[in-house]
Amino acid sequence: MQPAPAVHGAGGGELAFAVAGNDAVRALHAEWRQCGLTIVQAPVAMDFGYTFVARDLDGHRLRVFAPAAP
Repeated sequence: MQPAPAVHGAGGGELAFAVAGNDAVRALHAEWRQCGLTIVQAPVAMDFGYTFVARDLDGHRLRVFAPAAP
């Protein structure tokens, strides 16, 4: 299974941060955008939960997600 969004360029890893609820995902997305991080996937519902992806200064993917209910 390919990661979504597709991986391009530098940075070979992805760190995932689980948070408690969709509101926490939206809040971190807004905060990280304001801090200038590059957002490569806007908040979206996926099969595993609500998520967004940013890149750190080294190009690594930083995924924040609220796990979907079982």
